[in-house]
Amino acid sequence: MQYSQMPQDGSFRPMQVAYGKRRRPTRCCRYVSPSKIDKCSRYMFPVLFISFNVGYWCIMKFLSSLTANQNFVRFE
Repeated sequence: MQYSQMPQDGSFRPMQVAYGKRRRPTRCCRYVSPSKIDKCSRYMFPVLFISFNVGYWCIMKFLSSLTANQNFVRFE
């Protein structure tokens, strides 16, 4: 099998990588700094945590009310 990076004589040379100028960040990420990420996460984490818990417990209460009407045999 012939690889495109391997010469015909069998010697192996690693691929050349051009290190050019650093690319500018894209427009959407240009002004995102670590302090802005920290400020956003400071408010977003509690909001998402509380909304997840409220949704979880509402669904659990609903599902438990569906099974509460069934006659289960208790093991004592």
